[in-house]
Amino acid sequence: MKQSLQGPYFSQHVCFRKFHPENLPSAKKRHDEQTLRVSQVLDSILEGKEYLFGNKFTYADLVFIPWNHIVEGFSKDLLAESEAEKYPNFSGWHNRLVARSAARKVYVW
Repeated sequence: MKQSLQGPYFSQHVCFRKFHPENLPSAKKRHDEQTLRVSQVLDSILEGKEYLFGNKFTYADLVFIPWNHIVEGFSKDLLAESEAEKYPNFSGWHNRLVARSAARKVYVW
């Protein structure tokens, strides 16, 4: 999974849900579905692993934090209820990432 898929889909999800001046249900639906699909793919990649590369925290993990956090903040209705249940590997991974001191130093929220 390339990080490049997460950024465009997650950013468009937020754009159409929160900032686009017109209500475009088809765009919202498409990017909701793609955000969930990326979460599902990450969940399957993370099965049996703590991080993207096994048990080793790397830069690859770190770069996912901003969009994960933004979508989490803007889309509680989409991810909050389903994330932990449907995507436990993804949810656990994100929680491990934001709990790390390195992440807290880089990202302030």
